[in-house]
Amino acid sequence: MRLSRPKRLLALIGLVALLGLGLPACLEHFAAPSPLLGLRGDTALEGKARGWVRAFEDDLLGQPLIDVHAHLAGRGRESNCWMNPRMENPLRPLDFFRGRIFSAAGLPDKDAPDVAWIDHLAQLSSAMPFAARHHVLPFDQRYDQQGRANPEGSDFFVPNDWALFAQERHPKQLVAAASIHPLRSDSLDELRRVAARGVRVVKWLPSAQGIELGDKRLLPFYAETARLGVWLLIHTGTEGAVGEIDQNHLNNPLLVRAALDGGAKVIVGHCAAGGLARDLDDPSLPMVPAVDLFLRLLDERGGEGRLLGDISTICNVNHFAVALPAILSRPDLHGMLVNGSDWPLPAVGPLIMLWPLERAGFLDKGDREVLQGVFASNPLLFEVLLKSRVHLPESQLRLDPVVFRARPELGLE
Repeated sequence: MRLSRPKRLLALIGLVALLGLGLPACLEHFAAPSPLLGLRGDTALEGKARGWVRAFEDDLLGQPLIDVHAHLAGRGRESNCWMNPRMENPLRPLDFFRGRIFSAAGLPDKDAPDVAWIDHLAQLSSAMPFAARHHVLPFDQRYDQQGRANPEGSDFFVPNDWALFAQERHPKQLVAAASIHPLRSDSLDELRRVAARGVRVVKWLPSAQGIELGDKRLLPFYAETARLGVWLLIHTGTEGAVGEIDQNHLNNPLLVRAALDGGAKVIVGHCAAGGLARDLDDPSLPMVPAVDLFLRLLDERGGEGRLLGDISTICNVNHFAVALPAILSRPDLHGMLVNGSDWPLPAVGPLIMLWPLERAGFLDKGDREVLQGVFASNPLLFEVLLKSRVHLPESQLRLDPVVFRARPELGLE
């Protein structure tokens, strides 16, 4: 039956109302952990899970679990953080979806002040049955090639002082990182300032921040990071959550060579786990998995002691099929890998679906149900136990426990 024009108009108004009112709530339910998560850690430690935790703690050799990749975010509620208004506009559905999911996963209450994000992460960490320390990442805004800030082109902004505040508030769990766009007029001064406060990691996401790693104007920044003992944590591989997709060529792991040639020490974010990239050594070839280019980089430059890879997101549903075989099959390189959670993404259940991992042979039968129980109690603990449990199909080749242990050179010990 064809609806009359007034009824079609009413239906359209109803749909808009549903999207505007119901969709945000659905997205928050879809992503958000319970406000009590991390406060019920004992519920995850029955039977097999308890044995896993005990074995994992033994493998840490008395050291804390390290996490070099935990995000901070905020909406300007009692902080100087901000989120681009388009991320909260239902008429921009893709941006709206990303903003809601990201915020809901990290905040225990959608109306909470921004400090609740910090407190929630610290609570989840302190509820784990072993000590853990997390580099909390601020996020600088996008700058153009003339060094001018571009807030309209930035999805969100978290100042360095917010990460320093997080560390002061929870010094046992949280360690401040920084994010400094190298074309800022004050970039070197800011680098020196945060380094004097103990920061040892600076986060870049080239495609979202507009950073071209091969730009010769970055050489003074590279040199200063080396002088100060600061590592660059550089996102590599396809980025779909933040920034513009058409800028993903800036995330090619082979571009990291420019930073290394400039003297910098680099952590390759995500081990380039996601997507395809151009083989810059032979651009005529078809696109290849970005993780393969990362492994080539490790083979070339890993022996210099200035290159590490961060394993965050390697188990994500859109990454594991390529990333896990590539990384697990190279135990000779595991000593150059470090743990990262990419918090709050572990709280977004659909990003880390267990049944595809089990079906592909990366998880043993029965592990999925146990891990689901851990997720229901503490997604931060779930994420690290999952990475410790995955193995090559038809093999028991897993990540070497050294990946999860302290790294004094990163300020994590």
